[in-house]
Amino acid sequence: TKTYSAVLSNGSALPGWLTINATTGQIKGAPPNDAVGVHLVKVTLTDSVGTSVTAAPFAITVNNTNDAPEIDVSQLTRQPVNEDFNGWTFDASKAFSDDDLKDPLTGVQNDPDENLTYSALLLDGSALPGWLSIDDETGVFSGTPENSDVGSITVRVTAKDSHDAFESGTFVIDVQNTNDAPVVVVDGVIGAEIIAEDSLLTIDTAQVFFDDDTIHGDTKTYSAVLSNGSALPDWLTINAATGQITGAPPND
Repeated sequence: TKTYSAVLSNGSALPGWLTINATTGQIKGAPPNDAVGVHLVKVTLTDSVGTSVTAAPFAITVNNTNDAPEIDVSQLTRQPVNEDFNGWTFDASKAFSDDDLKDPLTGVQNDPDENLTYSALLLDGSALPGWLSIDDETGVFSGTPENSDVGSITVRVTAKDSHDAFESGTFVIDVQNTNDAPVVVVDGVIGAEIIAEDSLLTIDTAQVFFDDDTIHGDTKTYSAVLSNGSALPDWLTINAATGQITGAPPND
């Protein structure tokens, strides 16, 4: 009977992915990404009395094939950002890896031409809102959301390699409202009023004010004093909810 065995040319064991059938001498295996390169193998035949002979080493060359990007979705964390904050960024590239960029075992780049590029859309396939952008080379998101952007959006980010293989994942951006102070509108002037005593005076003041946060349910309270800071006369009042000033001036 004959028995076959094999080792690498330097005498070390065959890699885990490569085996030899001791009875038939058939060598087989499915090389993983970290096996890319040349492997010199020598085969030994031993007979039933223990006499052996070793053939000259031969080369098995494992060529690289493209590996698609992979994703670690745990890195795509929910992103809170305040309205009007201009310092927010999020590096989505940390969620993606590609064995062809750097083999996880050897640390060697298997494909010198490999490169990842990044793109993003909203979950429904529509374009990102105007305030939000992604750097297609680094995968870094940035932007300054405005008052109208308050709310949550779900973003789908995609990494594509040089061979058009890709992987995608999603994350949520929560734009949180910050208070916007009310302002007097341009040309917001309350006109002077001339009224006879004992007649009813009504002045609507709300139209000269504006508050961005009204769309988020912000409530407004109106108040009034005389120009010198003293309280309104007893006959004159302002509705705190509507801003309407009413009164009937007496003779004094």
